[in-house]
Parts: sequence; structure tokens; C-alpha cells
Amino acid sequence: MYNLWLEIADLADNVLGRTMNYLIQLVNTAPNAAIHIDSGGDCKQFTTAQSPINGHFVATESGTGTTGQIGHYDLGTLPSGNAPSPSSGISDTGPAPGAAWSLSLTSPTVMQPCGYVVELDVWDNTIVDSAPGNWNGNSAAVGFCVVSGS
Repeated sequence: MYNLWLEIADLADNVLGRTMNYLIQLVNTAPNAAIHIDSGGDCKQFTTAQSPINGHFVATESGTGTTGQIGHYDLGTLPSGNAPSPSSGISDTGPAPGAAWSLSLTSPTVMQPCGYVVELDVWDNTIVDSAPGNWNGNSAAVGFCVVSGS
């Protein structure tokens, strides 16, 4: 825990005033990331007739005991396919089961038979190595296959 305040001084270094004290705690651990498919389970096969695929994901700051500390998260598919919904956000999902996600296998395009991964990337608000743009991050992924048929 750190107790911080700002002192305001004139050009002769005479302190003219100061802000109130702020107690802050530094957390330098990577955020938590987890993702699962609810529609039939992880790593299963789906046809486009089974669209959409639904699941849950967790994007939380580790070690704080509170929510709302993440910087942002992104959800996407590999290889490139339709985007999960939501595809990104700035709100902590809270502990498992977290928040719901959904992926259409038919809109805006029909996803072709292939093996796919839904990947979750989570970053926090920590400044790493005193350099802007460097955050602690974590990722998780879950695989599935789209097969021909109905």
C-alpha cells in the first residue's frame, strides 16, 4: 500500500497547497482468463445447423479481491471467422461462470468446415517496466470443429 499526494509549489519551491492523501495498492500479477463452450462442451464438433455456439468466459484482475480492475479484453476466432459477441470490453466479468459469449456459425458469413479456436485475451491497467503501453496480460482458448452436415 502506498500513500500518495500532490504538493503544489511556486517557482521558489514554496508549498502553496496539497491534495488530499490517496491510498493505492499496486498489483503486478497477470489477470485471470478462462473460456468454455456451454453448447455441448469444449472441443466438440458442430454443424452450421447448431448455430450459434454459446459459452462463458472469465476476465478478472487476479489478487485484488474486487472486480472492475481489468483494462480490456478481446474475443476472436482463429483462423479468421465470424466474431464472437461480445468481441471486446472493458468490464471485469467477475468470477466463474463469468460472462456469456455467443458465436454465429452462419452470420455474417457461413463458417466453412475447419478446426477453429475462440481466443480470449485480457489485459490489466498495470504499467509494466515504467513504460506506457505495457500491461500484464493473459489469454485462454477453446477449440471446436465445424463439420459438414445439418
